[in-house]
Amino acid sequence: MKKIILLTFLLPLIIYSKEVSINEFVKSYIDKTYKIKQDKELLNQAIADVIRTYAIDDIYLYGNGGYTYSKGVSSDSLIPKEKSNIYSFMFGASKTFSDTGTRVKVDTSVSKIDSVAGLSMYSSFIPGLAMMAGQEKTIYMNSLKFSITQPLLKNFFGIIDKSPNQLSTIAKEIREVLNQESFEKELTNAISLYLRWLFLYNQIKMLEDIVKENKDVFRQTEDMVKAGVSNKADLETARVVVIMYEKTLLEVKKSYEAFLEEVKKYYDLNGDDIPLFEFNFNINVQKQDITSIRAIKMVEKYISQVNISLEVAKNKRLPSLDFVTYYTLYGSGDSIGNSYSSLKTSEFFIGLQLSFPLFNFDSRGEIKKLESEYERLMLEKEKTIKDLNAVSDSLLDNIKNLKTIIEKQKEYILSLETKLRYQREQYRQGILSLAEVTRTSSDLANAKLALIGYNVDFYTNYYNYLELTDSIESVFKY
Repeated sequence: MKKIILLTFLLPLIIYSKEVSINEFVKSYIDKTYKIKQDKELLNQAIADVIRTYAIDDIYLYGNGGYTYSKGVSSDSLIPKEKSNIYSFMFGASKTFSDTGTRVKVDTSVSKIDSVAGLSMYSSFIPGLAMMAGQEKTIYMNSLKFSITQPLLKNFFGIIDKSPNQLSTIAKEIREVLNQESFEKELTNAISLYLRWLFLYNQIKMLEDIVKENKDVFRQTEDMVKAGVSNKADLETARVVVIMYEKTLLEVKKSYEAFLEEVKKYYDLNGDDIPLFEFNFNINVQKQDITSIRAIKMVEKYISQVNISLEVAKNKRLPSLDFVTYYTLYGSGDSIGNSYSSLKTSEFFIGLQLSFPLFNFDSRGEIKKLESEYERLMLEKEKTIKDLNAVSDSLLDNIKNLKTIIEKQKEYILSLETKLRYQREQYRQGILSLAEVTRTSSDLANAKLALIGYNVDFYTNYYNYLELTDSIESVFKY
């Protein structure tokens, strides 16, 4: 019956507790972290900025309409005075071709003129003029105009028009690089969190084994005291050691429980889920070319942006010299149809228009600022390469040194285990004090705990190097 009751209590733990691999944990972390989702929205904003730059190549429709009231001519005119109601409408379309900077406009205008002839001062003397008074007439007048403006100096071949799209496209590419960097950073954060979890869990398991071993020593000492082979001082020494490691175990467990709250943000822990990771120290890490990594490419993209802005600023210093041409047709009639069918009067214009600020301080100052920014970014690139090379060398040295330290630590632990075995035998024979055994046991416990830290440090440096050289995603599967 007792076995059945015990099984009933343990069954939920057996069902829900499992070993969590680093791949499984990192996948959950990436799915739950908000940073990657926020970065995606920032990329969407950068894409939207690129789309906005296409507005310059859009076709713009425009138009207007109005009413004009006109009355009379000069007082000494032989022509009768008129009252006119003029209704005018104009609509058209314009388009800019950013690749060449060309502006094209097509528009048409229509005016309906309703007029009534009045009397002039000579109407009483000239019967013909009197007869015209009071007559109504309606005339439709229209025009059709096609014009082209082509920059020849400033904005030649659309240098200025194309720049917003070019700058926004590079900004989008920079955001893509930043997002990839951010993703790998989150990947590294997930790995670091998992390794910390692994470190604390292994510490607890190691401390539990150490407490168990020292309890065995305590019970052995009790038996020896009862047999008169050992004294009560040794018994208290053994008791102190047990209490010391139990206290350490409680502190680590407390830290572990608090740490699990952080783990739960990114992984749904069930029961007594535990981390499972196999350490492999036969990893061969080769030095990578730092100049080709994303961090350097990102600085180069900033330099490209400055180069485009500098080219535009230099172009803005040139006078605005434009080739202008337009062709216009005019017509009139007593109806809209007749007015358009009589589009016979034409006007063709070709010429140049010139404008420029006399000193152009704005462009001169902008050029100077951009040239300075270019030099700053070139120095930043040089500094970044040096800094990353230093970090790379440091990580590689750490990996190499930790590998050697781990090998030596394992040898040290084997030696301490052998020494402790002999000392315990000598203690049982009564030829060695328990203090010596306890000292060696303590050294062994500390050595094992230190090995756990070295193992985690090795992989932390290894993954940091992969993240630095943009290769963690290709090596680490999740």
